[in-house]
Amino acid sequence: MPNFQPSLLDEPTVKPIPPRFWWLKRIGAGVVLYLLLLVAARLWWGHIAESRLQAEIDKYRAAGQPTTIEDFAVPFVPDEENGAYYLREAMKKFVQPPGMSKEEYQAALESGWWPQNAAAVRQMVGANSAALALIRTARSKYAADWGYRLTSPLSGMLLPRLSEQRQLVKLSRAAALDQHARGNDAEAVESLRDIFGVSRHMPTMEPYPVVYLTQVAIDGAGIAAVQRVLHGLSIANSVAGPVTSMTAVRREQLLALLDDLQNNEFVLSSWRRGWHGERLICLDNVRLLTTSPTQFAAAFSPGPMAGSWAMLSATVFGPAWKLEAVPRMQRITALAYAGNVPDYFLARGLVPDESSEAQSAVAGAAPFGFRLSAYYTDYGESYLAHIFRSVAERRLAVVAVAVRLYEAEQGQRPVSLDELVPGYLKDIPRDPLDPYERPLRYLPDGPSPLLYSVGENGVDDGGRYGCNGDDVDGRPLDLPFFLNQDRPRAPPRPMPSAPKPSR
Repeated sequence: MPNFQPSLLDEPTVKPIPPRFWWLKRIGAGVVLYLLLLVAARLWWGHIAESRLQAEIDKYRAAGQPTTIEDFAVPFVPDEENGAYYLREAMKKFVQPPGMSKEEYQAALESGWWPQNAAAVRQMVGANSAALALIRTARSKYAADWGYRLTSPLSGMLLPRLSEQRQLVKLSRAAALDQHARGNDAEAVESLRDIFGVSRHMPTMEPYPVVYLTQVAIDGAGIAAVQRVLHGLSIANSVAGPVTSMTAVRREQLLALLDDLQNNEFVLSSWRRGWHGERLICLDNVRLLTTSPTQFAAAFSPGPMAGSWAMLSATVFGPAWKLEAVPRMQRITALAYAGNVPDYFLARGLVPDESSEAQSAVAGAAPFGFRLSAYYTDYGESYLAHIFRSVAERRLAVVAVAVRLYEAEQGQRPVSLDELVPGYLKDIPRDPLDPYERPLRYLPDGPSPLLYSVGENGVDDGGRYGCNGDDVDGRPLDLPFFLNQDRPRAPPRPMPSAPKPSR
């Protein structure tokens, strides 16, 4: 039997793997494992962030607070019952009088030169009688549907109606000053009430803090106008008889003005609604950035690379933005609630500071340009001070109207505010800027009788007030309401002169 010997060609060739390839395989395996761990960590981080964010939303929903766009929907109101409809129509009728220069028109509207430009104010008021009648009709309505519909993205929405309402309020203020100057005090008081009627319809506007701030400015204009005419009002002795032109104010008219000033719920409603809306904007930004980052980038950071950077940032830092949103939403919610407490200093203690946790959570996202905090309002104490200063000004005006009515009926001012109870007021309003919640102060004697709040510093400075240039500034010291129409004012600038006719 032949003996076959295997040749070298039949043996398998085994080549040893160089050491460097073993290291490459180990490095490759390590990189894959590391990436898997990163993905797992990212998924876990995302789950934790989403859980915390959703738990926060569920907490607000359980408390009956608005958390979705649908929650802010305003019921439809037919035109004939809609105060907003008549205010929009009033703005359409608002005209610049023929032959009046733009400078004269603006001066008349601002009433800054009053009474030096009384003729121009009277001309403007006369030319806008139709607009003023529509403003009066709007006051008689108790509902307002402004016709807007919220859509995402919520940031960056235009609010043209705010400037329009301020224009209408300036017109009503000019009308009140003109009517008072002509002796028609009954109509002047109705024009003052028209200002607060505009304010009353604003809480159903878009739910943004800027709506509340505009409402505060409108209230401030109305209260300043009350302060300018109150002392000089002619008040009728009789409570009967119709209101006709060139007539004194009846008692029930001043009581109705008191009710307008005491009805603080409209201001508080705007405050809460505005901050709840700001919280919704925060949530809307988070959802857009984490689920539709390219849409967010196209709306707020347009550019050829914006969408790519947004997608990368959302993939990597989405959970950080959600975690950052939680303490910010908590702060916004605290602001919404703080407006309901009795005094400013208690409210300040309820609002947490900006969270360092939220800042550190997104520190790495800053180089990408999509840090969520860039799309937030800076919520300082000035926002909180606004509402308590506004409440204090309203309460001062309430007491001032009661003092004026007492003076007309009793022949002199009360020696103490306690004399106003119960015939004119149920009780003396508390000072919302006083940390001890004491009543508003009253200084009936002296060259300039006044009512005052202790102001934002919470210290009773004896009625002393600061000055901003030549005008009163109630922020550094006390917040005054002057009872004799002698509030210090800056002297008016030279009135605008009519343009010279061209040759």
